[in-house]
Amino acid sequence: MPFIVLRPVACLPRQNQFIMKQTRKNWKPLFFTQALGVLNDNLLKGAISFIAVLWVDPKFQAAVLAMASVALVLPYLILSPWASRLSMRYSKTKVVYLSKMAELPIMLIASAGFIFESLVLSFFALLLMGIQSAVYSPSKYGLIRDVGSKTGINFGTGMMEMLTYVSVLGGMVLAGFIGELVSVQKLVLATLFMALAALGWWASAGLEAKEESIEENNESIKPWTFVQGAAKEVSKIKGLGWTIAGLAGFWFLGSMIQLTFLIHLPQHYGLSSGEAALVIAAVASGIGLGCWLAGTIVKNRVELGLTPFAGFGMALCLTVLAVMDLGIVAFTLVSFGASFFSGLYKVPLNGWIQQRVEGRKLGKILALLNMAIYSGVLISALVFQGLSFLLSPTHLLIVIAGLAWVITLITWANIPEFLIRYMAVVFGKLVFRFKIRGAENIPLNSGALIVANHCSYLDFILMVVAVPRRVRFVMLKDVYDKRGINWILKKLNMIPIRARGGGNDLDEFNELVRTQIREGHVVCIFAEGTVTRTGQLLEFKKGIEHIMQDLDAPIIPIHFGHVIGTPMSFEVGRSKMTFPTPSSLRKLVSISIGKALPSNSKAFTVRQ
Repeated sequence: MPFIVLRPVACLPRQNQFIMKQTRKNWKPLFFTQALGVLNDNLLKGAISFIAVLWVDPKFQAAVLAMASVALVLPYLILSPWASRLSMRYSKTKVVYLSKMAELPIMLIASAGFIFESLVLSFFALLLMGIQSAVYSPSKYGLIRDVGSKTGINFGTGMMEMLTYVSVLGGMVLAGFIGELVSVQKLVLATLFMALAALGWWASAGLEAKEESIEENNESIKPWTFVQGAAKEVSKIKGLGWTIAGLAGFWFLGSMIQLTFLIHLPQHYGLSSGEAALVIAAVASGIGLGCWLAGTIVKNRVELGLTPFAGFGMALCLTVLAVMDLGIVAFTLVSFGASFFSGLYKVPLNGWIQQRVEGRKLGKILALLNMAIYSGVLISALVFQGLSFLLSPTHLLIVIAGLAWVITLITWANIPEFLIRYMAVVFGKLVFRFKIRGAENIPLNSGALIVANHCSYLDFILMVVAVPRRVRFVMLKDVYDKRGINWILKKLNMIPIRARGGGNDLDEFNELVRTQIREGHVVCIFAEGTVTRTGQLLEFKKGIEHIMQDLDAPIIPIHFGHVIGTPMSFEVGRSKMTFPTPSSLRKLVSISIGKALPSNSKAFTVRQ
């Protein structure tokens, strides 16, 4: 998928053309390696689901489907600690290359399993594919940041997730149609298994990445001991635990839905294996589209605010599936909607992990994430197996919808600030047009004090759009303490300050701000202290000097330009506020983010 650019490559300076071509060149081997590997995994799993399942008595078919999920995911629970060590101690490109080489003999075993109609050989090959996938997964996903740098995290994550689901649906569709062949079924399967393995190995040979320096890692590879150590690392990054839990919940639901559809579609709608595969393919394509859209609409930002919004859409669509008796076309469309929202749900969570975890520790966190995700998949297979004896597929859909609402409500309760922030971004882009320069000057992980001029009462919206991080704002304590809204203001990490004449303790306020910055957060101060009525930059208050005294953190100056005349600003020379009108909306405002200034900078210097 090419990058979206503002003008044709031919019109760009030669140096920029070269950089863009090199970036595309670096992405392609990683994308092809991902797509071909997942396609082969799911072709094998789909062949077992649609073909090998017919080798057993119908009453054992649900058990075969559950066992197929277990065989593919169990290695992640056992081998992820070792995979983490490999991604930290060795070249990730080499780990991926050697793992893809191992896929060739594995697919020989899979081919033999279907040629001789051996369920044992087929499951053994699926187990080996699970082992191979588990071993190189942290290295493969760790290469996203190495190939595209931090500015390419969203694009790389979105594309990898999109290719994953396109390949999942491709494998299921191929397996479904091959299941309807008779004379050449075995030959076609064996040929595809070997061809995809060979192409994936060839693609991995072209991987090029600027990897972080190799780290020694002598931590235990015993699963439980590894989980305890990795959990300590997770606890050091606020919100990381909930992010991992959210992704595990997503995969739990996704696995339950897939297993339920495999039983529900033939039983309720009388579909053949090929027709059922097409419906599942349509569903999976929705996930791919959602992943791609999530990776492109936010560009170089990580917007966790998409997650609760997408969770609501996913839960609503699943509820419709559960409570309404839909025709097959309507069922497919609503399922597509649910899968689309689920794609929007997961990409911001993956991107947030890539952005927040530094260096080779990312391999450890990705290994822990794999263990959490595939624990969810394994539990879903066991839950499905147990519930399938008690409930019909229709009732299973009701259970799945209920779980989706639980996960969504938990997400809303833990990250409401991200949703509100995202809504502010959407609102800002409806009211204004933006020209933002210098966004790279915002530190992504460390604390900082942002000092900005104050042109309108919507400046906080401009700040949220311009700064790709959660910003802590200062607000009046009288408002902060109001019942009913205090809980959400705390969640938003607002910093209360008493109004003038209200006995404000400046030392206490300064310490609140300093604590936030020390903890690695970004705090915004409008140093003029009031919204300008003249359109000119007013004097900066010296409070910023007291806040930053002896702090080891930068000051980031941000200038808002061409804001006068937009909604909630003041007309020059008058006290009359500009209210939203057609002429005041969608004006182009400029936001210039300056380079970091030292913490001992004077207020006058920051103003200049």
